[in-house]
Amino acid sequence: MASAIVCYSGGRFGGVRAAMQLLAILRELGMPSIPSLLPIPKIGMALSTERSPEKPRLDQSAGRFVDELVWYAEALRRQRAEDTPYESLGREKRICSFGVRSDAPLFNGASFGRKAGSTFR
Repeated sequence: MASAIVCYSGGRFGGVRAAMQLLAILRELGMPSIPSLLPIPKIGMALSTERSPEKPRLDQSAGRFVDELVWYAEALRRQRAEDTPYESLGREKRICSFGVRSDAPLFNGASFGRKAGSTFR
């Protein structure tokens, strides 16, 4: 599953600072976000009363944004159909990058593919 962030504000930054905090939360939930954001600054002037963009730039940006989201979603779907890195590791005993042994499949903060007793370089 891919995610994307559309943010807005009444000011000129378009809610980008709040979006940065949301990126970290989405990553922890296992929902990688596309690299682009769709910030909409000065939201009160960006949309008409019918909720359509006042400037063609917003419509163009939104189109590229959605195209990027679709591309990432399809790429992730293809890769996950094959396998995910943490499922292929199984439940063998492994060493995390900070040297603690774990019987669980590794995910965050782990050193993929290293067997228990392997050395770190």
